[in-house]
Amino acid sequence: MVSNSTKKLIDYAINNLDLNRIFARVFEYNTASMKVLKNNGFLEEGISIDAVYKNNQFYDLHHFYLLIRNV
Repeated sequence: MVSNSTKKLIDYAINNLDLNRIFARVFEYNTASMKVLKNNGFLEEGISIDAVYKNNQFYDLHHFYLLIRNV
């Protein structure tokens, strides 16, 4: 369901917005979101180590992107 919603959002962006790329940032523990992004053509650009401090703990932040011209 989420993957389908993501696909619809990408399709909308391609057909209606003048975008070059779409990006997403995901906490290290959110593997389900990473899977959805990868299944929709996003590539992992990098990881910011200990980038976010939340609930007295540091978390890595994964960066994903999708170039519109590659879709």
